[in-house]
Amino acid sequence: MDGIIIAAPTQLHRDIAMVAISHGVSVLIEKPITVLPAEAAELVVAARSTGAKILVGHHRRHNPVVQRAREIVTHELGRLLAVNVLWALLKPPSYFEPDWRRRIGAGPILTNLVHDVDLLRYICGEISSVTAQTKASARSHDVEDTVAVLLAFESGALGTLIGCDASPSPWSWDLNSGENPLLPLSRENSYRFFGTEGALEFPDLHLWRYRVDGEPGWTQPISRENRTVHVAADAYRLQLQHFVRVITGEEEPLVSGEDGMRSLQATAAILESAMTGRSVDPSRLT
Repeated sequence: MDGIIIAAPTQLHRDIAMVAISHGVSVLIEKPITVLPAEAAELVVAARSTGAKILVGHHRRHNPVVQRAREIVTHELGRLLAVNVLWALLKPPSYFEPDWRRRIGAGPILTNLVHDVDLLRYICGEISSVTAQTKASARSHDVEDTVAVLLAFESGALGTLIGCDASPSPWSWDLNSGENPLLPLSRENSYRFFGTEGALEFPDLHLWRYRVDGEPGWTQPISRENRTVHVAADAYRLQLQHFVRVITGEEEPLVSGEDGMRSLQATAAILESAMTGRSVDPSRLT
């Protein structure tokens, strides 16, 4: 056996992965890597000792649109000042028929927003502080249905993230990106990046900036430039192809175990902050 894909409920990720890693078998672990950062750290240490590779299933990073957005934010927006993310949609009652989806560890923060947290880390850099509040007012489940988050990045940029899986809404990566053929397209951008030289709507890659003579500012007309990615790509297919090359040693994991652990730490910090009412440094959660 050369590799294993672990797509079981998150609560089982650590135990299944540990068996494979102990035999030196590389793993593609669906996101989040584990429920707890300490469990992820155990997998990372074990992989180092056996030589097994860990690829975490944050598939969005393989999407050429994401890679293009990272280039624009890094090279064309000037100094990044802020980012705003909306993730809101309505999960129907049938989604919650499996009991585990109503339990701690299966709410939208760990199941869905961990993707957005990972993208923010990938595009904007490491997160240094998280402040959050959650509510479970739409359903009588153990898990949250709504969350509001304030993020501080090591670069000095600030971010806000709103998540809700109980509201009819067109604003989410899932409904804009077209990655999931089961979900209809809304074509409503859910990310906005703000820099000193311009702003970017994403995933549609609308770049806003001044192209005027004289002093730029709010009294001047602002221009929208539509950036496109001409290569149609299935991020899931690209992820699997990459996993094969990771197994054969041709490439290092795009999202390593350590990287997946840092995204989990930042996501776990949301839950920790909501529970304690305090700001949390994700790097301290081990």
